Amino acid sequence: MGKILPQSGSLKMHFLTHVGVNPFECNLCIKHFKKNAKHPVAHNGKKLHKCTICEKSFTRSGSLKMHFLTHSGEKPFQCKLCLKRFTRNCSLKKHSLIHSGEKPYKCIICEKCFTRRGDLNMHFLTHTGVKPFQCKLCFKRFTRNCSLKKHTLVHTGEKPYKCDICERCFARRGDLNMHILTHTGVKPFQCKLCFRRFTRNDSLKKHTSVHSGEKPYKCSICEKCFTRSGSLKIHFLTHTDEKPFQCRMCFKRFTRNCSLKKHIKTHTGEKTSKNTICEKTFAYANADENYFSVRLAETFCKKLGA
Repeated sequence: MGKILPQSGSLKMHFLTHVGVNPFECNLCIKHFKKNAKHPVAHNGKKLHKCTICEKSFTRSGSLKMHFLTHSGEKPFQCKLCLKRFTRNCSLKKHSLIHSGEKPYKCIICEKCFTRRGDLNMHFLTHTGVKPFQCKLCFKRFTRNCSLKKHTLVHTGEKPYKCDICERCFARRGDLNMHILTHTGVKPFQCKLCFRRFTRNDSLKKHTSVHSGEKPYKCSICEKCFTRSGSLKIHFLTHTDEKPFQCRMCFKRFTRNCSLKKHIKTHTGEKTSKNTICEKTFAYANADENYFSVRLAETFCKKLGA
């Protein structure tokens, strides 16, 4: 049944929603919209709608209503496939693309495809080099606002989200949710080629490169290629000699965070790797491998009478 509108003008405006035309242009940012009412508030900075619980303010009443659900815990929107629930309908729509695998937005430069237009817009900045979000403490710049927010936790050290099972704390709620899956054993993300399952979607994406063999990230200095942008960034530090990770106890610096974590165990005495033959424990796996090689050589020499 067709939608009925009271005025011919309303009918004309409604028709534009079908043909994809956004007739209203903002005089300040030149952005186009289907409706003219809500967007200007984003420029005047007025936030008239305040949450009665945490006093956070919003420019629109609808945003306040959606925010209030974070306090009540209510999640009215449910995925019909995996039954996961969401606070916002837009979050449900984004989530549904995980199941469909649809990626309708393609980059005109490298032809990489994305499930959301916003992700494409952010990706496009990697080609232009524009990083509009800057940290006020160390002045480091980022392509995404969410990346800036993650970075600020490096300075504050705040980890407000605690696991009820093991009491481990996390800086972000999403990291806590992913961590909880390690206790439940649930692995919702599956590889379509080998059917291996993963706790995180990003782990699945990393894994798929094993099958494709694709290495789209090339070092501009030595032309070595990598499957992930993060691996390229870490590799690039070997050319610059930059070591951003520092031990707070002895001030030794490292290129990788994982190397720092291994090093810290030499101070704490923590030993998490055990040799399966003699049950000797080591701070990290590589030490066990080195120890095993030495023991093997000693045994071989004794047999030869050396």
